[in-house]
Amino acid sequence: MPKRGIAGLSPYETLVQRLTSLDSSVTLDILTEIAGYPIYLASLNTTYDYPIIWLNAGTHGDEPATVETAMRILEQPHRCDGIRVLVTPCLNGQGYDAGQRENAQDVDINWAFRRDDIPEIMLVKEMIERGPYAAIIDLHEDWESPGYYLYEQVRARGSLGGRITDRVRSVCPVNDSPVIEGEKADRGVIHPNMAVARRNNGDGVPGEVFRRATDHQITAESPAGLSMEARVNAHLTAIDILVETYRA
Repeated sequence: MPKRGIAGLSPYETLVQRLTSLDSSVTLDILTEIAGYPIYLASLNTTYDYPIIWLNAGTHGDEPATVETAMRILEQPHRCDGIRVLVTPCLNGQGYDAGQRENAQDVDINWAFRRDDIPEIMLVKEMIERGPYAAIIDLHEDWESPGYYLYEQVRARGSLGGRITDRVRSVCPVNDSPVIEGEKADRGVIHPNMAVARRNNGDGVPGEVFRRATDHQITAESPAGLSMEARVNAHLTAIDILVETYRA
Protein backbone atom coordinates (compact mmCIF):
# COMPACT_ATOMS: atom_id res chain seq x y z
CA MET A 1 0.00 0.00 0.00
CA PRO A 2 1.33 3.49 -0.82
CA LYS A 3 2.14 5.80 2.06
CA ARG A 4 -0.25 8.73 2.28
CA GLY A 5 0.75 12.26 3.14
CA ILE A 6 -0.89 14.84 5.37
CA ALA A 7 -3.54 15.58 2.72
CA GLY A 8 -4.38 11.87 2.46
CA LEU A 9 -2.84 11.58 -1.00
CA SER A 10 -0.43 8.89 -2.12
CA PRO A 11 2.89 9.99 -3.66
CA TYR A 12 1.56 9.46 -7.17
CA GLU A 13 -1.71 11.26 -6.43
CA THR A 14 0.36 14.19 -5.17
CA LEU A 15 2.39 14.08 -8.38
CA VAL A 16 -0.76 14.10 -10.50
CA GLN A 17 -2.04 17.08 -8.53
CA ARG A 18 1.17 18.98 -9.31
CA LEU A 19 1.09 17.97 -12.97
CA THR A 20 -2.49 19.09 -13.47
CA SER A 21 -1.71 22.42 -11.78
CA LEU A 22 1.12 23.32 -14.17
CA ASP A 23 1.21 26.57 -16.10
CA SER A 24 -0.74 26.60 -19.37
CA SER A 25 2.55 26.85 -21.27
CA VAL A 26 3.09 23.16 -20.47
CA THR A 27 1.25 20.73 -22.74
CA LEU A 28 0.06 17.75 -20.70
CA ASP A 29 -1.06 14.42 -22.19
CA ILE A 30 -1.86 11.01 -20.76
CA LEU A 31 0.07 8.49 -22.85
CA THR A 32 -1.50 5.41 -21.34
CA GLU A 33 -2.68 3.87 -18.07
CA ILE A 34 -0.57 1.18 -16.42
CA ALA A 35 -1.74 -0.81 -13.38
CA GLY A 36 -4.36 1.88 -12.77
CA TYR A 37 -1.88 4.76 -12.99
CA PRO A 38 -2.12 7.39 -15.74
CA ILE A 39 1.33 7.89 -17.25
CA TYR A 40 1.92 11.46 -18.38
CA LEU A 41 3.91 13.22 -21.06
CA ALA A 42 4.55 16.92 -20.42
CA SER A 43 5.94 19.04 -23.25
CA LEU A 44 7.60 22.46 -23.31
CA ASN A 45 7.79 24.84 -26.29
CA THR A 46 5.79 22.57 -28.57
CA THR A 47 4.88 25.33 -31.03
CA TYR A 48 8.50 26.06 -31.93
CA ASP A 49 10.75 24.28 -34.41
CA TYR A 50 13.48 23.76 -31.84
CA PRO A 51 15.78 20.79 -31.24
CA ILE A 52 14.17 18.25 -28.92
CA ILE A 53 15.43 16.79 -25.64
CA TRP A 54 13.66 13.86 -24.00
CA LEU A 55 13.88 13.86 -20.21
CA ASN A 56 12.82 10.60 -18.57
CA ALA A 57 12.38 10.07 -14.83
CA GLY A 58 10.89 7.58 -12.42
CA THR A 59 11.90 4.39 -14.22
CA HIS A 60 12.73 2.98 -10.80
CA GLY A 61 10.10 3.82 -8.22
CA ASP A 62 12.55 4.05 -5.33
CA GLU A 63 14.44 6.96 -6.92
CA PRO A 64 12.26 9.94 -5.96
CA ALA A 65 14.76 12.71 -6.71
CA THR A 66 14.39 11.90 -10.40
CA VAL A 67 10.66 12.61 -10.33
CA GLU A 68 11.16 15.74 -8.25
CA THR A 69 13.74 17.00 -10.76
CA ALA A 70 11.33 16.48 -13.65
CA MET A 71 8.69 18.44 -11.78
CA ARG A 72 11.10 21.31 -11.05
CA ILE A 73 11.81 21.57 -14.78
CA LEU A 74 8.10 21.67 -15.56
CA GLU A 75 7.37 24.18 -12.80
CA GLN A 76 10.22 26.42 -14.03
CA PRO A 77 9.71 26.27 -17.81
CA HIS A 78 11.94 29.31 -18.41
CA ARG A 79 14.92 27.01 -17.79
CA CYS A 80 14.21 25.45 -21.18
CA ASP A 81 13.80 28.55 -23.33
CA GLY A 82 15.03 27.89 -26.86
CA ILE A 83 14.50 24.13 -26.90
CA ARG A 84 11.63 21.67 -26.97
CA VAL A 85 11.60 19.29 -24.03
CA LEU A 86 9.47 16.16 -23.77
CA VAL A 87 9.24 14.99 -20.17
CA THR A 88 8.02 11.61 -18.96
CA PRO A 89 8.04 12.58 -15.28
CA CYS A 90 7.27 9.17 -13.80
CA LEU A 91 7.46 6.12 -16.03
CA ASN A 92 6.77 3.66 -13.21
CA GLY A 93 3.73 4.99 -11.35
CA GLN A 94 3.01 1.90 -9.30
CA GLY A 95 6.66 1.56 -8.28
CA TYR A 96 6.79 5.22 -7.27
CA ASP A 97 3.72 4.83 -5.08
CA ALA A 98 5.13 1.70 -3.47
CA GLY A 99 8.69 2.98 -3.18
CA GLN A 100 10.00 -0.04 -5.08
CA ARG A 101 12.46 -0.34 -7.95
CA GLU A 102 10.38 -2.69 -10.08
CA ASN A 103 7.04 -2.16 -11.80
CA ALA A 104 3.72 -3.85 -10.98
CA GLN A 105 4.96 -7.00 -12.75
CA ASP A 106 8.06 -7.07 -10.53
CA VAL A 107 10.24 -6.27 -13.56
CA ASP A 108 13.21 -3.91 -13.73
CA ILE A 109 12.03 -1.80 -16.66
CA ASN A 110 15.53 -0.57 -17.47
CA TRP A 111 16.62 -4.06 -18.53
CA ALA A 112 13.52 -5.33 -20.31
CA PHE A 113 13.61 -3.61 -23.71
CA ARG A 114 13.19 -6.81 -25.77
CA ARG A 115 10.02 -7.84 -23.93
CA ASP A 116 6.68 -7.11 -25.54
CA ASP A 117 4.58 -7.73 -22.41
CA ILE A 118 5.84 -4.76 -20.36
CA PRO A 119 3.59 -1.71 -20.81
CA GLU A 120 6.28 0.75 -19.72
CA ILE A 121 8.54 -0.64 -22.45
CA MET A 122 5.77 -0.17 -25.00
CA LEU A 123 5.63 3.46 -23.86
CA VAL A 124 9.42 3.82 -24.24
CA LYS A 125 9.13 2.46 -27.77
CA GLU A 126 6.36 4.98 -28.47
CA MET A 127 8.64 7.76 -27.26
CA ILE A 128 11.41 6.48 -29.53
CA GLU A 129 9.03 6.87 -32.47
CA ARG A 130 8.54 10.54 -31.53
CA GLY A 131 12.25 11.14 -32.13
CA PRO A 132 14.89 11.63 -33.23
CA TYR A 133 16.11 13.69 -30.30
CA ALA A 134 19.06 16.04 -30.04
CA ALA A 135 19.72 14.40 -26.68
CA ILE A 136 18.07 12.07 -24.17
CA ILE A 137 18.71 12.26 -20.44
CA ASP A 138 17.46 9.49 -18.18
CA LEU A 139 17.54 10.29 -14.45
CA HIS A 140 18.41 7.68 -11.83
CA GLU A 141 19.75 7.34 -8.30
CA ASP A 142 22.40 5.08 -6.77
CA TRP A 143 22.02 4.06 -3.13
CA GLU A 144 25.67 2.99 -2.85
CA SER A 145 27.56 5.77 -4.59
CA PRO A 146 29.18 8.52 -2.48
CA GLY A 147 28.71 11.04 -5.29
CA TYR A 148 27.15 11.93 -8.60
CA TYR A 149 28.17 10.16 -11.79
CA LEU A 150 26.83 9.53 -15.26
CA TYR A 151 26.99 7.23 -18.24
CA GLU A 152 27.37 8.98 -21.59
CA GLN A 153 26.92 7.58 -25.09
CA VAL A 154 27.70 10.05 -27.86
CA ARG A 155 28.45 10.07 -31.57
CA ALA A 156 29.22 12.88 -34.00
CA ARG A 157 30.12 15.43 -31.30
CA GLY A 158 32.34 15.86 -28.25
CA SER A 159 31.51 14.58 -24.80
CA LEU A 160 29.68 16.80 -22.30
CA GLY A 161 30.11 14.47 -19.34
CA GLY A 162 33.15 16.14 -17.79
CA ARG A 163 31.60 19.58 -18.17
CA ILE A 164 28.49 18.33 -16.37
CA THR A 165 30.28 16.70 -13.46
CA ASP A 166 32.64 19.67 -13.06
CA ARG A 167 29.66 21.98 -12.61
CA VAL A 168 27.76 19.49 -10.45
CA ARG A 169 30.61 19.70 -7.89
CA SER A 170 29.31 23.10 -6.81
CA VAL A 171 26.04 21.55 -5.56
CA CYS A 172 26.82 17.88 -4.92
CA PRO A 173 29.85 15.59 -4.46
CA VAL A 174 31.01 13.68 -7.53
CA ASN A 175 32.11 10.05 -7.48
CA ASP A 176 35.76 10.30 -8.57
CA SER A 177 36.54 6.61 -8.28
CA PRO A 178 38.48 5.30 -11.32
CA VAL A 179 36.08 2.34 -11.43
CA ILE A 180 32.33 2.72 -10.92
CA GLU A 181 29.93 -0.21 -11.21
CA GLY A 182 32.78 -2.28 -12.61
CA GLU A 183 33.56 0.18 -15.45
CA LYS A 184 36.34 2.67 -16.02
CA ALA A 185 35.38 6.21 -15.03
CA ASP A 186 37.02 9.61 -15.31
CA ARG A 187 35.76 12.56 -13.21
CA GLY A 188 32.51 10.73 -12.62
CA VAL A 189 31.91 9.97 -16.31
CA ILE A 190 31.55 6.45 -17.72
CA HIS A 191 31.56 5.82 -21.44
CA PRO A 192 29.99 2.36 -21.28
CA ASN A 193 31.50 -0.65 -22.93
CA MET A 194 28.77 -1.67 -25.36
CA ALA A 195 30.47 -5.01 -26.01
CA VAL A 196 29.41 -6.22 -22.56
CA ALA A 197 26.83 -8.98 -23.07
CA ARG A 198 24.23 -7.30 -20.85
CA ARG A 199 24.30 -4.22 -23.08
CA ASN A 200 24.90 -5.94 -26.39
CA ASN A 201 21.91 -8.29 -26.17
CA GLY A 202 19.31 -5.56 -26.61
CA ASP A 203 17.76 -5.73 -23.13
CA GLY A 204 19.04 -2.39 -21.84
CA VAL A 205 16.87 0.65 -22.42
CA PRO A 206 19.75 3.21 -22.47
CA GLY A 207 21.60 1.38 -25.22
CA GLU A 208 18.52 0.89 -27.33
CA VAL A 209 17.31 4.49 -27.16
CA PHE A 210 20.83 5.56 -28.16
CA ARG A 211 20.84 3.19 -31.13
CA ARG A 212 17.36 4.13 -32.27
CA ALA A 213 16.54 7.71 -31.29
CA THR A 214 19.51 9.99 -30.59
CA ASP A 215 23.21 10.70 -31.05
CA HIS A 216 23.60 11.69 -27.39
CA GLN A 217 22.29 9.73 -24.43
CA ILE A 218 23.07 10.35 -20.76
CA THR A 219 22.05 8.22 -17.80
CA ALA A 220 22.63 10.39 -14.74
CA GLU A 221 22.96 8.91 -11.24
CA SER A 222 22.55 11.00 -8.10
CA PRO A 223 23.83 9.70 -4.71
CA ALA A 224 20.67 8.66 -2.86
CA GLY A 225 22.30 9.00 0.57
CA LEU A 226 22.45 12.78 0.23
CA SER A 227 19.64 15.26 0.80
CA MET A 228 16.82 15.54 -1.70
CA GLU A 229 17.84 19.11 -2.55
CA ALA A 230 21.45 18.14 -3.29
CA ARG A 231 20.31 15.32 -5.57
CA VAL A 232 17.75 17.43 -7.38
CA ASN A 233 20.17 20.32 -7.86
CA ALA A 234 22.75 17.94 -9.30
CA HIS A 235 20.25 16.60 -11.85
CA LEU A 236 19.06 20.12 -12.67
CA THR A 237 22.66 21.12 -13.34
CA ALA A 238 23.06 18.30 -15.87
CA ILE A 239 19.82 19.29 -17.61
CA ASP A 240 20.83 22.96 -17.68
CA ILE A 241 24.03 22.09 -19.52
CA LEU A 242 22.17 19.99 -22.09
CA VAL A 243 19.75 22.85 -22.68
CA GLU A 244 22.62 25.36 -23.02
CA THR A 245 24.32 23.07 -25.53
CA TYR A 246 21.37 22.23 -27.75
CA ARG A 247 19.04 25.24 -27.56
CA ALA A 248 18.33 27.05 -30.83
